Amino acid sequence: ISDHTLVRHDIGKAVVVDEFECLHNCMENNKCKSLNVHHSGNKSEVICEINNKTRQMTPDAYQRQQGSTYYWAVEASGMKLFDPIHDHLTKCLEKDKQVVYAFALE
Repeated sequence: ISDHTLVRHDIGKAVVVDEFECLHNCMENNKCKSLNVHHSGNKSEVICEINNKTRQMTPDAYQRQQGSTYYWAVEASGMKLFDPIHDHLTKCLEKDKQVVYAFALE
């Protein structure tokens, strides 16, 4: 969700190239339930935070923050998918002709 973030529940933080790298970081961590992507004033720097909670689990930790995008994970057929409010899947990565993970941008 654009211009929102989940605070106080990050279990990892890294500078990444883009949202896909952040998503990959989350996919590699079984405790990851959601993620925040922060774009700094310097558009080339993207900060990835992976979280062990979602906004549904901790609504008080969900806050508006300009320049950040919040994603949360949902399970589908044993795969972790990332889904903001709407179901518009706009990007996905494939491995051996199978969708490994997907996420949407609002």
